[in-house]
Amino acid sequence: MATLPHTFYPLGPDEPAGVFFWGKAPQLTESDLGAGVARLGGQRTPNYCQAYLWSAGELLQTALNKRLLDHHALPIFYLQRHAAELLLKAPLSLAVEVQKHRERLGIPASGFPTPGQAKRVHSSHNLKLLLKDLGAMLRDMQVGVIPQPLSDAVRQIVAIEKHATWARYEYSIHDGRPVHHMADEVVIPLTAIQELLSRANDSLGALWPSTTGLVMGRLSEMLESALRSAGEIA
Repeated sequence: MATLPHTFYPLGPDEPAGVFFWGKAPQLTESDLGAGVARLGGQRTPNYCQAYLWSAGELLQTALNKRLLDHHALPIFYLQRHAAELLLKAPLSLAVEVQKHRERLGIPASGFPTPGQAKRVHSSHNLKLLLKDLGAMLRDMQVGVIPQPLSDAVRQIVAIEKHATWARYEYSIHDGRPVHHMADEVVIPLTAIQELLSRANDSLGALWPSTTGLVMGRLSEMLESALRSAGEIA
């Protein structure tokens, strides 16, 4: 009988779904908490998108409860902005992977990805361009439409940030001159953005466990089909 190289533990009762697939030994949980250390990787590699999105929501709720929303606004917005980027890139990167395997099977891509689209999946932080690429991919591969909450969240985020590093640095350089990001008062609808991102996340679905009929579920089924046709999985 084959033996597994690791002992797998279910998620703890207080752990959110989606960030990790597996839990860890209860005694290790207690000792890590006592030592103030986090343990990531291996069988407990986090889903980056879900980790940022969930953490943004937790920090937002803490800030509201403590009546310190302004003080937490920058890190909350940064987490939300990065979660939005990862929500856009998750189906795009999966679609690129599907097309790579299809091409190996002699099935040419009909339009997606162009060289620019394939590069942006891994290197761009431009939410507007990534949203446009997502729409092009969904049309070309016929796996759904952009969830309206995702479009709305991107619109609200890009309306606030002057630059992709707006929430990370005090200023950015344009034409050799510094542009201060907070020269004027900014009102950030943090609760509205969080709600939109959460709805967008639900609308896109998950790669695993597969969400049949949603974008990520349909793409995962296409990838599985291509891998089976190539004999890479049984």
